[in-house]
Amino acid sequence: MLLVETTRSHGRGLVEGIGRYVGMYGPWSIDFEERGLHEPLPRSLERWRGDGIISRTFRHADGDRLLALQLPVIELYADPELGLPRVFADRARIAEMAVGHFVDRGFRHLAFFAAERAGWVERRLDAFSSEVAKHELSCDVFEPEKKNAGRNRAMEPGIARWVRALPKPCGVYCPFDGFALRLMNVCREIGVAIPEEITRVRLERAAELLRHAPLPIERIAAACGFESHRYFDRVFRRETGMTPRAYRLARRLPRAGWESER
Repeated sequence: MLLVETTRSHGRGLVEGIGRYVGMYGPWSIDFEERGLHEPLPRSLERWRGDGIISRTFRHADGDRLLALQLPVIELYADPELGLPRVFADRARIAEMAVGHFVDRGFRHLAFFAAERAGWVERRLDAFSSEVAKHELSCDVFEPEKKNAGRNRAMEPGIARWVRALPKPCGVYCPFDGFALRLMNVCREIGVAIPEEITRVRLERAAELLRHAPLPIERIAAACGFESHRYFDRVFRRETGMTPRAYRLARRLPRAGWESER
């Protein structure tokens, strides 16, 4: 059974990787349905009969339910308090690569932006701050107000003030592409120039949504910060050699060998 969220890019990437592995080394029967990270585990979990579970959950109660099944379980969320065997990203290596990228391009001022302060964000921040300290560079950290934390627009004025106060030029590390897109949108709204390479970040996000999300291409273009569908089509074709529609048809994740309740 695969219990991984499909509402976030990281979860969709995990599902895609597992799908490739199944295609290479299967066939296996995978019980899988689309879900959100904050959704509870299926009620039918205790009645499920299978050989093992790959999960990504942050609820301790869900971790207890998984342990009670007495089945092999691999957890993909980075919380050590869940008490499950874990596989997760190397935070120190990610920080090393991020800081190295900025240093190689001559940045002396760095910053860390996240719109929330979950445990995984704090661990990414600790790793990034430690790596920045090794290079004896300055680092500004965005501190979200608790009353405005989350995805609502109430936080945008605070983000705008923080961006304006940053020393320029500045390399900003965002541990989640959703944070990066939010920051880029604020920068665009207040007229702060962003390097042209940022377009690549938007294209990577758009390509992922084209592969996984059943959204109209116009909505994907808007969600990734492109001002119009026509401009998105032109830039995407220039960078990939394909229109967004052709890319979606050619690269969508194969469903063969998977079972879903939806």
